[in-house]
Amino acid sequence: MAKKPYYTSNTLIEAVKRKMAMPISQVTFLNEDILAFADEEMFLAQVPSILQYHEEYLVYEQLVPMVPKQSKYAIPSRAIGMRIRDLFYRDLAGQLVQMSRINPDDRSFFEVNSNTTPIPIHYYVQNNQIVITPAVTQNSTGNLVFTYYMRPNSLVTDDQAAICEKFSKDITVSNLTLVAGNVLIIDGHTLTAGTDFAIGTSDAATASNLSNAISLLDPLQFSTSNTSNIITVFYKTRSLYVASNNSAALKVQSTITIHIPSTDTIPSSILPGTMVDILQAEGGHSTLNFDVLLQADAISASSLTFKETDIPYDFVVGDYICSQYQCIIPQVPTDLHNLLAERTCARILESLGDKEGLQAANLKINELEQRQSTILDSRVEGSPLKILNRTGLLRSSRIRFGRRG
Repeated sequence: MAKKPYYTSNTLIEAVKRKMAMPISQVTFLNEDILAFADEEMFLAQVPSILQYHEEYLVYEQLVPMVPKQSKYAIPSRAIGMRIRDLFYRDLAGQLVQMSRINPDDRSFFEVNSNTTPIPIHYYVQNNQIVITPAVTQNSTGNLVFTYYMRPNSLVTDDQAAICEKFSKDITVSNLTLVAGNVLIIDGHTLTAGTDFAIGTSDAATASNLSNAISLLDPLQFSTSNTSNIITVFYKTRSLYVASNNSAALKVQSTITIHIPSTDTIPSSILPGTMVDILQAEGGHSTLNFDVLLQADAISASSLTFKETDIPYDFVVGDYICSQYQCIIPQVPTDLHNLLAERTCARILESLGDKEGLQAANLKINELEQRQSTILDSRVEGSPLKILNRTGLLRSSRIRFGRRG
């Protein structure tokens, strides 16, 4: 198996022990203690050092529907420092309007000089909320679009994650209304009853015929199994499209099921009625969705079932699911994982009172930090950032009076 360029929690623990020459039999620190030190260093040092470059790391977007007569909206709870990067308004037609922050002391000016448009333009910050001014009316619609820096999840050991191996959907077959000419569309292929698969003498017989027809389409993309009149289609592409023109005869499961490897089990912390986060393994190790509530019937021994809208299309095989606020891969750029391991070593050495070891660790951290800017800064070297002076006199006149000439 190829060595992955990033650390998981388990390989981070191994790296820390290796760097410190820590005896495997030591009992001073449990694995969970090492991860707790890593979390502290990530939140107190690693994340601030990333944000100082202003290169859009850790940026997330969240839509909040506007509520008639509600002017106060909470800053997203996962925002680092309870601060937002920017705020926009998106109307029902999809038009995006940037909102402007004002000083709370000036709110009376903007209320008196406001026009009658229901589009929110100005806001100020009050405690951990943004307050729209003038006040939101009964006719307000659309969404507020918050962009903010999301706080990374806390690290847990690898066995606390449900890693996606494949997806599946069930198709329930009923002969009662099935007629020749009904079709099942799967991954761009069309299977027609009476032509591509025979209508059997029973629901189970028809299901077996359809299952065999699906298996012959593209064995590399998906496979099937069937029990009685239910066909389970297994596939590895999240965006697979399955539909029927007769939902009573060929009923396609409206949810999506995620299966984990047969050698694994669903973590004990993932229970019905609890919330989970949907997380990316490769790339930036981002949070793809969060605070997803698991329904009572969503969990089996080796699978989790979600609403289609809960699993983003960029969720792929190898990505994983953890309990709310948890992850197994440090949610900072891959190339900084080694620096996080060094920081964790330093924190442990400090707690042990090993001044000589701490001094050596800090020297290594300083060396890595000096190289960090080369990795993090100027993410797009060949295309300089275009600066737009939105409040300049020339720009304002063009917006107000339109282009001339």
